[in-house]
Amino acid sequence: CLLSIIDARRSSQRGGTIRVNASKSISATLTRALAQVNATIKAKLDDFFGLSEYDWTPSTRETGPSMYLYGLVNWLTTVVDTLVIKEVYRDDAYKSAVEYLADCMMVGFVRLRRVASKGAHHRCACLGFLDRTEYTHD
Repeated sequence: CLLSIIDARRSSQRGGTIRVNASKSISATLTRALAQVNATIKAKLDDFFGLSEYDWTPSTRETGPSMYLYGLVNWLTTVVDTLVIKEVYRDDAYKSAVEYLADCMMVGFVRLRRVASKGAHHRCACLGFLDRTEYTHD
């Protein structure tokens, strides 16, 4: 009895076209997943800035970016390297995070009412470093 039901179902599908209309749903799910990846990285960057040892007003003129920023970019590279997603999505996540990091730094400098010339020079060095930072694949 069960065999005849299965056979009847199978024969009704012969020659017919089966359409699967899940591409919109899959695309939306991918978009939400990538947004979550970016949000998670940004939240961690916020935590780093909240506990920051970044010297917003250095007492000496710095010629390069801070070691704190180097460490943060190295951490970011490691995190992005561990993402198990296509390279194009890793590139986008890295670019988004570096842009967010630069925006956070600009907000931090704007919040300071008075930035000495040493601090302004340091800000330029740090932002220049972020501008030149590129994600390279392992």
